[in-house]
Amino acid sequence: MSQDRDSSQDVFYIDMLDPRALDIPDELDAALRAIGATCQRDDPEIAEMVVALDSRPHILEYIISSTLHALP
Repeated sequence: MSQDRDSSQDVFYIDMLDPRALDIPDELDAALRAIGATCQRDDPEIAEMVVALDSRPHILEYIISSTLHALP
């Protein structure tokens, strides 16, 4: 990851998808908003998010399959 980030919002934190974190009310919605916001950024940030998601078993596949079901 780049070391010259201006804001912590520019970094995708995979730990927000930890099952213990998702037990906290509204954390799933916050995690999904963070994923959506990252998808609106430049390619390097999206690539970093994909690598982070791919580091945890089945999360990336789950998000992709859920996204495909949500498309019209």
